[in-house]
Amino acid sequence: DDGYASWYSEATPLLAARNLRASIAVIADRVSYSATFMTWDTLRAWNAAGHNCVTHGVRNGLNSLLNYSTIPEMVADATWNRDQIKANGCDVDGSADFYVFPQGEYYTGGAMQDRTLTDALLAAGFKGGRSTILPQAFNSRHHANQAQRMIIPVIGHLWSSTDEAGNIASIIAKIDSCAKYGMSASIVFHQVVASPSTGIQISPANLALILDRIAYWEAQGKMRNVT
Repeated sequence: DDGYASWYSEATPLLAARNLRASIAVIADRVSYSATFMTWDTLRAWNAAGHNCVTHGVRNGLNSLLNYSTIPEMVADATWNRDQIKANGCDVDGSADFYVFPQGEYYTGGAMQDRTLTDALLAAGFKGGRSTILPQAFNSRHHANQAQRMIIPVIGHLWSSTDEAGNIASIIAKIDSCAKYGMSASIVFHQVVASPSTGIQISPANLALILDRIAYWEAQGKMRNVT
């Protein structure tokens, strides 16, 4: 998520070694914002390596679509970010039509069953998405209809200063569960650094453990790596 430069420099070779593909969720006004973030050139190089860019947000440092007052404003933010990805040549086969809900917040008015926002994004041309909020109220096996495909669930990683080994083991167990039961999920990372110190960071070694598990299940025919 977010387009951190370390993801490109550190994760790209790990993915290539396992023949895996991934997507970067782009906040368009954070591209080249500082050396911490990727540039449009590195995002195009990411595409050239076989990976995708998908749409994220929010603009102007906001952290959620719910910072806006109306559905049209929320949709305008999402479409603006998508338009920047397309204008800069980073949309591959419609990848920018996949939306990553900032903070996972896919509904308005406090009701998880509320499809107003997801339906508005579908009407604006988005084809799928993901959310961190559980349970995804109208999401069963994540494939039955378009609304369900807008909120595919996330297996998130947040670095633990006290038990990162247990943290990684928990993520691998969730991957195993997805393979066993045929469920869809998206695994989310942000920064890859040698010595993590904040929640959004993961070490290359631990990222490799997680990627190894995905590659294992793919080789067994129990999981399909798609972006």
